[in-house]
Amino acid sequence: MTTQSATYQRTPFRVHTHLEARHLYVLLVGELDFEYAKTLGAGVLEPGVLDRSDVAGVTIDMGDLIFINTAGARALLSLRSAHQRLGREVRITNARSLARNLPDLVGSELTS
Repeated sequence: MTTQSATYQRTPFRVHTHLEARHLYVLLVGELDFEYAKTLGAGVLEPGVLDRSDVAGVTIDMGDLIFINTAGARALLSLRSAHQRLGREVRITNARSLARNLPDLVGSELTS
């Protein structure tokens, strides 16, 4: 079993990634807003992660996200779209009440 982990941090936002077998797990921690949206991209859309042909699925866990605004939501949806274009199944889990209204703000669903 192949396991690989990384953390990308810009306080107060962090992205933890963990690759296990053929599945990429992404844990979002803290506040995802305009200032930190690029950190999300750096942690999960970088060529080393995006270009991997052995990744079949992605789970984005929002359980430790304490704030997200529309800029953060756009970054999250861009992340999801990039992986879906590569044919990967993407799930967004543990959307807390603060994030559950985001589909209304951005016109999309957070769970797939």
